[in-house]
Amino acid sequence: FSSGFRGEGGHIFHGIFEQIMVAGICLKLYYRLRIGFAEFGRIPVGKFSDKRFKIFKGSNNIIGRPRFHLTFGFPLNLIRIIQNLSTFSMKVNASMKIGSMEWKRLLCDGAAAMGVSVGSHEAGLISIYALELMAWNRKMNLTAISDPLEIAVKHFLDSMACIPFLPGIGKILDIGTGGGFPGIPVKILIPALHVTLVDSIRKKTTFLKHVIRTLKLDGVDVLHNRVESLSGREGMADGFDAILCRALFPLEELFEKSLPLLRKNGIIISWKAKPDPDELRDIQQKAAIRGFEIRLNPYTLPFLDLNRTLARCYRSNSDLQ
Repeated sequence: FSSGFRGEGGHIFHGIFEQIMVAGICLKLYYRLRIGFAEFGRIPVGKFSDKRFKIFKGSNNIIGRPRFHLTFGFPLNLIRIIQNLSTFSMKVNASMKIGSMEWKRLLCDGAAAMGVSVGSHEAGLISIYALELMAWNRKMNLTAISDPLEIAVKHFLDSMACIPFLPGIGKILDIGTGGGFPGIPVKILIPALHVTLVDSIRKKTTFLKHVIRTLKLDGVDVLHNRVESLSGREGMADGFDAILCRALFPLEELFEKSLPLLRKNGIIISWKAKPDPDELRDIQQKAAIRGFEIRLNPYTLPFLDLNRTLARCYRSNSDLQ
C-alpha cells in the first residue's frame, strides 16, 4: 500500500498507514481480552469523539459483536487512541449464555462499577442460581425476563445496589421476594447475614427452597406468608436489622407494614424506578413524626444505562446516615 506513494509526502503516508494497522490490532486485542474493565473509566456505550479522531460504535446494539468505524483527522495520534480505548465500554456478545465465562465476567465487572466486589466463587453460585431460575421459569411464572444480559443486570446487579448500606452481620427480611431478589444475592455476597424470604405465592416459595438446597446456603428461611401477619409470629416483631423490598409496595405502605418488624436501629430499603415527588413528600412528613428520615440514593445500572433509586428509611438518631 505505502509503496504506491511516491514523492515528498510518501514517507508521511507510510507512517500513517503503519499507525492505522497498529491501531486496528489494538482494537482487536481490546475486544478479545477486555482486561481490567472494572478499573477503567466508563462512558455510555455509543460514540467517543475529540478534535483529532472519532470512534463510533457500529450498527450493532449493545448486544452483539462490536464493529468500529474510524474517521481520522491529521495528524493521527496512536497514543491517544490507546489511551481512549480504556474509556470505551465493554460490548456484550449476542450469543452469551447464562453461566458462561463471559456472563460471569460481565457480572463481576458490572458489580465493580457499582462499588460491589463479586469474586469467582460468588459468580459461580449466582450462575447456578440463574440457570435454576430459567429452568423453573419454563414451568411457572417466576420472571418475565429471559435475556442473559437483562437477567444479569435487572435481577442480580440491581439486587446488589443495597449492599453498601447493609450490616455485615444481623437479620434481613426480604418482603415479596418472588424469585429470591434481592435476598438470595445479598446472602451470597454477605454470608454472615441471616436472611428471611417472604412471599405469598406457594410455587415461588417452593422454588426458593429448592435453590437454597442447591446452593447449600445456611441461615436462610423461606416463609409462605403475607407481611401483614408476620408481626404475630414468634421472633418476628422487632426482629430485623434491615427490611428489603423491590417495588412491591408504595413507600408509605411499606413503611407501615415494616415498622413493627424493624429493630431499633434498623433500616428499610425500597427499590424505586422513579419516585413520585408527592408520595415522597407525604411519607417524609409522616416518617419524621415518628422520628424517621428517608433518603434517596440514585444509581445507574451498568450496560443498560437504567436509572434507579434506593429509598432508605431509618431512625433520625441512628448512625445509618
